[in-house]
Amino acid sequence: MKNKFTRQMLMVGAAILFGIFVSAAPMMAQDPVGKGKTIAPPETMAQTMTISGRVTAASESSITVVDDQKVEHTVTISANTKVTKAGKEAVVADVKSGDAVVVVANQGEGESMTAVSVAVT
Repeated sequence: MKNKFTRQMLMVGAAILFGIFVSAAPMMAQDPVGKGKTIAPPETMAQTMTISGRVTAASESSITVVDDQKVEHTVTISANTKVTKAGKEAVVADVKSGDAVVVVANQGEGESMTAVSVAVT
């Protein structure tokens, strides 16, 4: 009799814990600061990619990089793009054709990309 009661209590406890977990899931997706914003699921967050290669064209608004696979990537430069050259802060005008670069960019719609950072190595 005692064994049957213990088993029933464990089942009730497990059911209560499951109910708490299911009801708390929406709250766990809330912004931890508590501003009511929810965290976007991974499929809606910007995908970041890294491109290493040589610059074939550069302007104030974009750079074109050819990677080791001979694939050409044109990346938009924004006001928020961080540019470094030899480890020091630089500006887009410092990036020249032929420079070796590592570009970290956010993937946009279609094949568009916006640079987060451009490091001239």
